[in-house]
Amino acid sequence: MRYPSIKNVCVIGSGTIGCGIAAHLANLGFSVALLDISQEVVVTNFDRFKVIKPPHFYVTDKASNIRLGNINDHLAWVSSADWVVEAVAEHLESKLELLAKLEPLLRPGTLVTTTTSCFSIKSLGASLSQSMREHFAGVHFLNAPRYVKLVELIPNEVMHPSVIHQITTFLEERVARRVVVAKDSPGFIASRFSVWSKLKAIHVAEELDLSIEEVDAITGQFLGRPHSGTFGLCDSVGLDLLRDLAMSVRANCPSEGASLTLDLPRSLHYLLDKGWLGEKTGQGYYRPEAKDALVLDLRTQTYRAQIEPNFPNLFELSRLPLGERIRKGVADKGTLGKFLRNYLLPTLRYAFSIREEVCLSVLDFDNVLKWGYGWEKGPFEIIDELGTEVVEIVAKPFYEGDAYRAYSGTCVPIPKNVEFKSTVDFPVVAEGKTFKLRDLGDGVRAYCLTNKMGIIDPNVAQELNEQMDKGLDRFVLTSEAKVFSVGFDLRLFLQMAVEKEFDAMLGILDSIQLLGERLEQKQCVSAVYGYCLGGGYELAISAPKMVLAAECQIGLPEAKVGLMPAGRGTTLTRLMAQANSKRLAEVAVHLAAGLIAPNADMGRVLGYVRQTDVTEYNPDRLLYTAKQLVGTVEPKQRTAWQPSVGPVGGMIDRALDEAKGAGELTEYDQTIGHAIKAVYAKATSYEHALRLEREEFIELCKKPHSLARLKHMVDTNKPIRN
Repeated sequence: MRYPSIKNVCVIGSGTIGCGIAAHLANLGFSVALLDISQEVVVTNFDRFKVIKPPHFYVTDKASNIRLGNINDHLAWVSSADWVVEAVAEHLESKLELLAKLEPLLRPGTLVTTTTSCFSIKSLGASLSQSMREHFAGVHFLNAPRYVKLVELIPNEVMHPSVIHQITTFLEERVARRVVVAKDSPGFIASRFSVWSKLKAIHVAEELDLSIEEVDAITGQFLGRPHSGTFGLCDSVGLDLLRDLAMSVRANCPSEGASLTLDLPRSLHYLLDKGWLGEKTGQGYYRPEAKDALVLDLRTQTYRAQIEPNFPNLFELSRLPLGERIRKGVADKGTLGKFLRNYLLPTLRYAFSIREEVCLSVLDFDNVLKWGYGWEKGPFEIIDELGTEVVEIVAKPFYEGDAYRAYSGTCVPIPKNVEFKSTVDFPVVAEGKTFKLRDLGDGVRAYCLTNKMGIIDPNVAQELNEQMDKGLDRFVLTSEAKVFSVGFDLRLFLQMAVEKEFDAMLGILDSIQLLGERLEQKQCVSAVYGYCLGGGYELAISAPKMVLAAECQIGLPEAKVGLMPAGRGTTLTRLMAQANSKRLAEVAVHLAAGLIAPNADMGRVLGYVRQTDVTEYNPDRLLYTAKQLVGTVEPKQRTAWQPSVGPVGGMIDRALDEAKGAGELTEYDQTIGHAIKAVYAKATSYEHALRLEREEFIELCKKPHSLARLKHMVDTNKPIRN
């Protein structure tokens, strides 16, 4: 069994999910072959896929890890594959025919998986040999594999438990996804429940004469789900797939054969007849336009401009904790309550009715919705919040403390896999205004920022210094906010600039620079996720090593608020790029534009991430990976300062002029670029660079354009390009 050493993957089927799987695996460094019925089809599909948004490749160069072929000429490629992924269209005969062709070409023990969500694994594997069936399973990726961390693993009935364990480990460690083992029932867990839930929401919307905007406002963030809501998600999944799943569940689940919910709603019939299948065809329930997307009017079946939902109490309730707002929403006497009682309560009852058929536990069911669809709480957690009497089911609470209730009625401890623990799973040993210090075991601590959005302020510097004075040496620097850090407290800088308190400002900059130098000398690893910007980035990059969640947005956007990095950010990026004058000029422009890398790998391209830093592609392994590295990291030996080689100043000037000419920089961005150039081209030593950082920062704070940018960001939370 070669699962831990899998390197070569062959994906057959270049539709949306096939290309998505190929891209995700290429991002991770696998060598991928992508096949389809003809060379024209695979090239056309892949070319279209490479430019769709949001992007599926972290950096465009990763697409070169994928070679394209066709089934007639290149099916023999599977003989060199360690893993074959069948991702052809949901037609049973096509899948069976392909699997039969594969078997004589495969090496013994090759992992073969299907992405189906319509057919049982048993039926697909029935005609395969015993040896192939032992390594044949369903691995159901949700769209899009880069962004959705869930995969459902559906074993073949003859697969040995040790093989199931190996596949699970491989998918979690190498494919960077979270695994839920599902039963081989129609639609498994994700598709079976989600298709019913989506169709129920659409039926209720049409019955109550609600608009798409109203339903998406309720079924989005109000219910602790992604903002796309029901109709946005339907467009993303594809309306044809929604139809196919509904037909499959109806055909294969006798108990639901007459379910009115699985009937296609009027609006869905209309869109399918038109061939408007959602994002894949450019329109569905929503139709993108130049500025704002149009939306389908469910009553007239015509597109119109979007209208803000009129729910007077929705905003107020949304500020409450999820359980409380759902309870009050269900009890609401108006439209909100009527929709929730007609949609949410039946949906929860449906989850209760199918739970034993589709999954091994209610914990797995809830995890599928949280990991696969971004729900804050799963259906059974929500039932516990509402109370079984409100949902109208007879059952005991599904969760008690750190245990869940098994189908037998006994309470089972929720597994705490050490690789997936978060900071809150570890005890607090000290805390202050801006931090919590947690014991990760093995002599390693986690210093967790606790300011809202990880804001950096003088208190952060003071308290972190105090903990290091007390002996904090081997630790992970991270955060317990929604993001690692959005940077320094801009309100404080604005106030000091307006009041001309430049000496005090200079002291703050000096303290942040000194704090970064102290972090360099510790066995410290920064674990960053979400936003890692500005002053937060400057602290993170000061650690001898960073571990970055793959989707981390990282960079130095100070120019967007009229400033330049002055907590060592300008100096450190200069040290990282100093070996190449052209690279120095490129990074200077990136700083002048305030560019933020949209992911960790792009952070390397833009000059924010070192080659020695680590990208963690499984978001739930971030803390675990960081802790492991603390044991091996050594205090950082700062790179020796190298004098500028050649006409660096002139190269930066030309790069700034070109960027301005291309509309990438404004005239004032160029002014900030010249301040950055002073550090990059004029500094004669590391110490000189730090002094220039501080001085140029202060000078910018005295300029009206910088004050205007700062004030606009503080007042509106949006940048202005003046």
